[in-house]
Amino acid sequence: MKRAGFTLVVDDNEGVRTSLGALLESNGHSVATAKDIQEALQQLESGIPELLICDYMLEGETSFRLTQAEVFSSIPTRILLTGNGLSELDSDVVSRFTDVVSKSDGSTELMDAISKSRVAVVQESA
Repeated sequence: MKRAGFTLVVDDNEGVRTSLGALLESNGHSVATAKDIQEALQQLESGIPELLICDYMLEGETSFRLTQAEVFSSIPTRILLTGNGLSELDSDVVSRFTDVVSKSDGSTELMDAISKSRVAVVQESA
């Protein structure tokens, strides 16, 4: 499957999806959104994003099922969003993401995580 050069935002909160989408688009990203794991899996069928930003808890389940998708590890940058501290998260889920950002940290922290992760991807490719 070919990498499609877009960012996929997965969050069950419409406000979060909308605001993250607007923030990312203003920073040059082409954005697709999904409200739950099923929609995210459908999006992944059409192409592998360059960047995945996914909420930890989606409509009553963790993002673990999404991490089991065959293409998940092919996504270069995978950022997990959380509303809680790391101590309450399943370490197996957390370990499958390249970075973890708290929603309470704000947009600067998220954009810093994206930049840091992209630099690491470029360095690994070199």
